[in-house]
Amino acid sequence: MMKIFCFGDCNVDIVIPIREIPVKGGCSFSSHATINVGASAVNVAVTLYKLGFPTSIITKFGNDMFGYFVKTYLEGMGIDIKYLYPSNYDTGFTVGLIFPDGEKRWIAVRGDAADLHIGNDEIDQLDLCDVLYVSGVAVAEGKESRESAIRLAERVSQKGGKVFLDPNLRLPKWDVPDDIEDAFERIFKYVDVFLPNEKEIQLLGGAENIKKAALSILERGVSTIWVKRGKQGCSYFAKEEYFHLPVSKVKAVDTSGAGDVFDGAIIYGTLSGFTPGKCGKFANTLASFTIQRYGTTRALPNIIELNKLINTFEGKKDGQ
Repeated sequence: MMKIFCFGDCNVDIVIPIREIPVKGGCSFSSHATINVGASAVNVAVTLYKLGFPTSIITKFGNDMFGYFVKTYLEGMGIDIKYLYPSNYDTGFTVGLIFPDGEKRWIAVRGDAADLHIGNDEIDQLDLCDVLYVSGVAVAEGKESRESAIRLAERVSQKGGKVFLDPNLRLPKWDVPDDIEDAFERIFKYVDVFLPNEKEIQLLGGAENIKKAALSILERGVSTIWVKRGKQGCSYFAKEEYFHLPVSKVKAVDTSGAGDVFDGAIIYGTLSGFTPGKCGKFANTLASFTIQRYGTTRALPNIIELNKLINTFEGKKDGQ
């Protein structure tokens, strides 16, 4: 059986729908909130598991109530937690404010989160995988996790495995510090499939024009790029091929985690032998489904809905 690792961040998301940001000293009210286990590495692992690909998560959690929640949830989901390491640092958490159009603003309480301290000692204990997904949070936000991510990507690549990378840049302003830019430069040579959004590829590719930015990154060793473009769908770039896939319009209530679900769907499609066009359409469809519900991993389709969706893309009739 193919061995898949998801490496990187792990935290709890507290998502609150609001109508507007209150004035200083004021208050904005909400009718409910959802609490989910989240972060990109976890979201992708759960997506792949629900799609039928058993996955291991490589991360760290704190000895606190959020850490207990994370561990219990992942165990209950059936995710392999052999490489879920305890830490003396706190489990990170985020507060997401969701606006009526489904867009959000995040406050991340992760300045020294446990998952930023995944070290080479943990990496050196691993049996190597066939497929590695790296959340760029590990590359951009933690010095220990950065070196571990690059080291693991190198080992998997040299073994002949496939490496997927989402940059997951979370910056207070759209300007990439030199050390973060250098870290991505170091890992690109080991990456097969790169999964940025529009702003991320512009920043890391050094160009406002999406195609020009993508070509710049392809020249650095990346084989394939999928650019997530929100309401516009996605764009695909490879050495000799480029195309854009629009997405059907839906009513978005919560876009949190949609990019991670897209990533998981791309990995699923790639490993299932889908053509690039079919792969992108599947990822667009699955991500669109999730933004019509509140939550991240909880917004994913149930098994009946998933089977129907997968059968549609694999050309099967229900029950086959």
